[in-house]
Amino acid sequence: MGKRFRFIHCADLHLGTPVADVGEGQAHWAKVLREAASESFANIVDLALEKQVAAILIAGDVYNAADHSLAAQLDFAQELFRAAKAGIRVFVAHGNHDPLGAWRAEVPLPPTAHVFRADRTESIPLVVDGETAALVYGRSYGANAEPEHLAAEFRREEGAPYAIGVLHTQGPESGEGPYAPCTYEELRAAGMDYWALGHVHTRTVLQENPYMIYPGNPQSLHRKETGPRGCYLVEVGSYGTTIPEFCETDAVRREEWTFDVTDVADTDALLAVVGAKRQERRAAVGKPILAALTFTGSGPLHAVLRDAEAREALAERLNEQELFKHLFVYCYRLTDRTRPTTDWAAQRELPDATGDYLRAYDELAGLPAAERQSLLREALAERPEFQRYLRLFGEMTDDRLDEALAAAELLGARYLTEAEEYEAD
Repeated sequence: MGKRFRFIHCADLHLGTPVADVGEGQAHWAKVLREAASESFANIVDLALEKQVAAILIAGDVYNAADHSLAAQLDFAQELFRAAKAGIRVFVAHGNHDPLGAWRAEVPLPPTAHVFRADRTESIPLVVDGETAALVYGRSYGANAEPEHLAAEFRREEGAPYAIGVLHTQGPESGEGPYAPCTYEELRAAGMDYWALGHVHTRTVLQENPYMIYPGNPQSLHRKETGPRGCYLVEVGSYGTTIPEFCETDAVRREEWTFDVTDVADTDALLAVVGAKRQERRAAVGKPILAALTFTGSGPLHAVLRDAEAREALAERLNEQELFKHLFVYCYRLTDRTRPTTDWAAQRELPDATGDYLRAYDELAGLPAAERQSLLREALAERPEFQRYLRLFGEMTDDRLDEALAAAELLGARYLTEAEEYEAD
């Protein structure tokens, strides 16, 4: 019979990285957003103290070494010393953003913290009340790319009471790549009872026997990282049973809200609707929120919301109401998906340019995703302005491509309709 104990599994802290998408000049909230990543790790340590865990496991990307952030390293060390005072061990496997070979200041860590080597896999005993409760296996990256299958080098030692693997990896569903690729067979063959993985920012349980878990990042840093963020609190029973529980630790929450404006009469009514939603979510979440708003439906507000300057003015009015609030709700993006009151279904049946356009759109939009995106990329490759877009904004992802296509449905139809009306005049 083994020793009962608890541990926390977290990854991808990215200390020192500010929360993205907040415009320049928003000084009222700049400090909160700048320190959100560090605050989320402090929340993890608070949880460790409250639950009296034996260890905190960190599966890579503690910070971004390329930023040369001494403040991030000092914040990290401060929290480790706070954990050390309670006798909590910390095990760190560095990843592609903070490899051992990258620049770092000589900031001392407490003796209760162990940083895994980059040249070989190590096994370190986790001692609880004088007994070895588990062996913790791990390996760090030596550089910001690691194309080798590091998981294949993990092997449970004979007699290990409980085995935990800590690894920063792109995972078994991504094929070959530069971030310690692996297969399910390699992970299973290692004989671990629990795989504490990192690198994937979306919380994912790959398998339950044994557990292979990505906790996701503990703080949303980018627009696609919506919803609760946190870590896993893992309870290990005396017979090796494993019970993981997700715990929220984010200091700032990112959400996406959708409003149907069909029955909303004017902008004042719209501001009231958004304000009510804001109050509801503020009370439910209990922490600052970054909200992306999408407007759908049709009606009198379509003419307003289709105008970028009008949407910017609405965002300014909404955000002015949040100035100096501790639990602020900042609306960082307003997206128009509304439709004019035109009967587009009937328009599709007409033998004119607009009808031809809409029918062509329907045919393209109805294709399987891979075929649709391939055709769009072929068409875009012939446009010189697309190459300029890539230089300015980087990769055109599949999501952005589909968003652009959806927007083109009504943008193109409206343009053709207005052009036909102009010619008729």
